[in-house]
Amino acid sequence: MKFIQFIRKIASKILFPVFSTGLILLPFFFWPWYEIPYEVPRVYLFLRWVEVLTILLLLALPHIRIRYKTPIYIWILIIAFFASAVFSSLFGVNDLKSMIGNYYRWDGLFTLAHLICLFFIAYLLSEEYHFGTYCYILAISSIIMSIGVVSIGLFGMITSHTFSIPAIATTFGNSKLLSGYLAVTLPTILYGIIAHKDVRFHRYFLIGLIIQIIAIGFTHALGGLVCISIFILGYIFVIHKKKPVIFLILSIILLCILSVSYFQFDSRQQMSFESRQRIFTKAIMAWSQKPIFGWGYANFDYAFESVDWPLKVNNDVYVDKAHAQLLEILVTMGLVGLSLYCIFLGTLFYHVHKYGTLAGRTLFLIIVMCVLQSELNVTSVMIDIIFWSASAFFLSHTLHEKDK
Repeated sequence: MKFIQFIRKIASKILFPVFSTGLILLPFFFWPWYEIPYEVPRVYLFLRWVEVLTILLLLALPHIRIRYKTPIYIWILIIAFFASAVFSSLFGVNDLKSMIGNYYRWDGLFTLAHLICLFFIAYLLSEEYHFGTYCYILAISSIIMSIGVVSIGLFGMITSHTFSIPAIATTFGNSKLLSGYLAVTLPTILYGIIAHKDVRFHRYFLIGLIIQIIAIGFTHALGGLVCISIFILGYIFVIHKKKPVIFLILSIILLCILSVSYFQFDSRQQMSFESRQRIFTKAIMAWSQKPIFGWGYANFDYAFESVDWPLKVNNDVYVDKAHAQLLEILVTMGLVGLSLYCIFLGTLFYHVHKYGTLAGRTLFLIIVMCVLQSELNVTSVMIDIIFWSASAFFLSHTLHEKDK
């Protein structure tokens, strides 16, 4: 009995360090000897990390203090969303692919289940008020990555004697995936600038912020530059002025303006097989065939192939993502899945007026940037990890502020 108590105590002590270590290491992990060296090895490590965290959490559960009640509708929403994904997959076109996901991403139901487990784990960890520490962990990890990106970029400029160098992708294998990760972690560095008790660290975080913005520039990704604009709006209206509703409205307006401008530009160009106009049009036409429950989770490629537009192509390109998460959920999970997801997002934004601390405002800004980034391009599993963990910390934080 004493041995079991000892094991439980050890598990409770190492749970948050293991959680922190995973957040720091995951962006840097890749396996060059594997056929798909970047995203798939990262997902594999993520799955094992969550499984270890789950075991530690079950062992440490008696030592975790629950300080306040959680509204039951939060758990119902998340469970219903996952159940909707499972149901749509059972009646979709390829349930096996829904379970595993795309061969190049491993983004199926198995990974989604782990992401939801991560949400529960992060929520229980936040009972210990680790809001600020969570922000610092993400900030440190992203700054280290940014230093590497800028170093590679400067070295390339020096050796090539030109300012024009290829986009840098580092351990993400794709510059747009890297740009998304660096963009959504910008608020955590801002948190370090404002919140750290030691004034000397304010300068270090400020330097880190400048380096990270430069690193986003080295990725040559338009989505990253858009997120920098949204980040500036977030600083003005969320962190500084504390008016998140205005920030949401302006961010949506900015995103709409950019989308309309992009499609006007895209429509003037020669139609390409992978143009957003073609992907979005075919996605909507495919959704109209299965509007309620969709084509099945992670089955966007089947939906894309089912429609010929603007003309029939015998050897078409392979498109497995919609490049816009809300549209992808609509196509793969139907109106039911999209409605549940939007209600969950609405629940997050409903809690906006309840938070009061800088950590809460930072978490809110991270969530918004994750959502907007996922509407701009295909994203890495790191964006999903940050979204679900930040959502858990944010909801826990708002409930804590409410109970004060």
